[in-house]
Amino acid sequence: MRHRETIVWGEEILLSGRTLRMHAEGVSMFPRICPGDTLEIRPIAGAKAELGDVVVFCRGGGLVAHRVIAREGLGEHARLVTKGDFLEGSDPEFDCSRVLGRVVRIERNGRIVGLESPPRRALARFLGPLAVRRHLLRLGLLVMRRTRRTHRPRSAPPGDHGAGEEKAR
Repeated sequence: MRHRETIVWGEEILLSGRTLRMHAEGVSMFPRICPGDTLEIRPIAGAKAELGDVVVFCRGGGLVAHRVIAREGLGEHARLVTKGDFLEGSDPEFDCSRVLGRVVRIERNGRIVGLESPPRRALARFLGPLAVRRHLLRLGLLVMRRTRRTHRPRSAPPGDHGAGEEKAR
């Protein structure tokens, strides 16, 4: 969301306790969230944000959806550190009161992925901070597979035409 009116509107919806649906922009949460995905965001008090949750907060005039990777303190005085799964570094630590909501569903090409089930939340807490490494590992495996497919055996030395082949005259 880029336009200031839209940001204020989204912020007001969440602060009033209603669910917000918005389209994602950017690649900071790739591959979990891609540009154009529709996010369903439920309002939560920042004090209830847990490790692994994808929370929405205001930063730099926009709404940002990043994963909670660290939490210091308890209750309303907690401070959070978030990070986009695809980004190298984390966001600066901030007060949990800045959290507007938590992403609970992602819709992509008609397919809906819910993030609220206990198994998914547990998996997010465990794997979320490793997302960049996982993505790079997948990319590395893909490159290795393609390299193997395109690898051609070395040609035979001059004058050696291989077994079963006759020399052309």
